[in-house]
Amino acid sequence: GFPASHLNTVEFAKFKFIAALLDGFFAYHNLGIERFVCLFKAARKILVAAEKRFPQDAAFPYNRGLILMRSKKSDDAKPALARAGHLDSDHAEAHWALARIAVDAGSLREARARWLQVIRS
Repeated sequence: GFPASHLNTVEFAKFKFIAALLDGFFAYHNLGIERFVCLFKAARKILVAAEKRFPQDAAFPYNRGLILMRSKKSDDAKPALARAGHLDSDHAEAHWALARIAVDAGSLREARARWLQVIRS
């Protein structure tokens, strides 16, 4: 095992690795949600745990928001993505995702505001 003093660093590296994998998965694959329901559920649980453990890291709520968007749960995705944008105001991907949700909801004014945040990021 690892010494207790290294546990936080090891946990953080593990969670960051998972977040990066999920981010890459969503960025490079446009796969049907039906085939990956178990993966998404497991990933959501991991990301929720990571958010609790590392509440100032925008990667975890961002990736959780992406999972929820892919699961067609935009209303649930919005707070997670907004949290990512709040934690890192330059998180262009979070603002872009929120703009997409706004467009889907027919709120073009909100989408425009989010896109302006993307440009500023």
